[in-house]
Amino acid sequence: MTLTVNLTDSQIQLIQLNATNAFNIAFAPYNVNLGAANLGAIRHPRQGTNTVYIVGQSGAGFCGGTGTASITNSVAYYPENMTNAQYAVNAASGNPTQTLLDAIGEGLGNNAAHELGHQLVNNFLSTGKVIAGMDLGDSTPDTYNSESCSGSVAPWDYTGIGTDGKTPIHWESDADQSLVNILGRRK
Repeated sequence: MTLTVNLTDSQIQLIQLNATNAFNIAFAPYNVNLGAANLGAIRHPRQGTNTVYIVGQSGAGFCGGTGTASITNSVAYYPENMTNAQYAVNAASGNPTQTLLDAIGEGLGNNAAHELGHQLVNNFLSTGKVIAGMDLGDSTPDTYNSESCSGSVAPWDYTGIGTDGKTPIHWESDADQSLVNILGRRK
């Protein structure tokens, strides 16, 4: 499946809005300031700035990436998120329906949150703030932690809802505690 159509300005804005909303939801419990200049900009007054850029090139099968040397910048790959969103919502026709556009945006935002989690782990691993069990490449279903961004394996990345059909996507417990340790809990 590949969506190769020209999107209207309003369709692009809908994807951007859904991506920003999904990203904001991922970090809503924590004491951070979020921005959307490049989708996933996160700023904590004491911790600096981290960014996830949405890029149009292919990620060779990956929905996003964060290198160990680049601890303040990551990427989310639009083509992979677009394709996997089609699998997640069973939109094989590739028509840019509201459901598909919502899923593309949701996937971009949730995968950006995952990548930002990698940055924070890389930045704070040696400080004792990261819980030893925190893994941002595991197989925990319904979480931002999941290593799979395949729409057929991990549809929650694109729907925001877990496999039970009602539980929202969330950080697994070690990741949540690590994020609280790093960023603080929003009051």
